[in-house]
Amino acid sequence: AADFKSHMQAGWDAFKAEDYESAILAYDKALKKARGKEDKAYAAKSIGVLYLRLGDRRRAAQYLEQAVSLEPENADYLYLAALLLGDPEERVRRLQKAVQLDPDHLLAWTDLGGWYAHPRFRRWDQAVEALEHAETLSSSPEKKAGLAFQSAHALLNAGRPQEALKRLRKIVDDDPESEFAPQAAFEAGRFLNSGAKGSKGERLLRWSC
Repeated sequence: AADFKSHMQAGWDAFKAEDYESAILAYDKALKKARGKEDKAYAAKSIGVLYLRLGDRRRAAQYLEQAVSLEPENADYLYLAALLLGDPEERVRRLQKAVQLDPDHLLAWTDLGGWYAHPRFRRWDQAVEALEHAETLSSSPEKKAGLAFQSAHALLNAGRPQEALKRLRKIVDDDPESEFAPQAAFEAGRFLNSGAKGSKGERLLRWSC
């Protein structure tokens, strides 16, 4: 009879072939064969991710919560389960625990920064810290620019306009072709135009259009 590893491999092969229903069946067999908590959690997580990909959030949450209950110190499981939580407070708590367990978890830092900046929380300084940390972890120039743009907005809301302006100008200087460069130039130009540096602001505004 096939063992846990064989069923997991069959699930992975089906997943790569984009045969998600067959992958779920294989991972479910692996879950039934699993003996230790670690293997059970991994199989449950795999099923949860597939249901999430299929758009079945209820079943995805069920399996991802099972993974968290079996391995509560696993940052990946905490992050994935947090995506499906309806309670923002609990979602933030899960994400905070995830980054404590894994300080290099880019996705958890990014989501946490976004939630700190959410109107429900308005924790601007914490949003800046989380988004800037995520930026240091990202290897994608485009994602770095997006995170810098988010952190600039958080800096403005935190009452730190000069730091925000520095961030916006850096986005433009680092890569003028970036998707976020025109937006950054517009925001920087608008800020400068509202102060004593109107001519610089006008130039940036014209460039952004």
